[in-house]
Amino acid sequence: MPARFALLVMTGAFLAAVVTILSIGHDFKKGPLKNGCRKWIILFMYHVGCTVFLFVAGMKTSLHY
Repeated sequence: MPARFALLVMTGAFLAAVVTILSIGHDFKKGPLKNGCRKWIILFMYHVGCTVFLFVAGMKTSLHY
């Protein structure tokens, strides 16, 4: 259990650092990020981070059409 918690904290810190670095130079008071490469990378990193969170927590997701 402590190893899972440490891995979750490290994943969260890594995700926060990546998003902070990628959003350097943007003023969020003027509005959200415009569509583009930087926004796509941030959304992709959130997707990867959430997938790792679920994996470490022992959960599985699936999508059925």
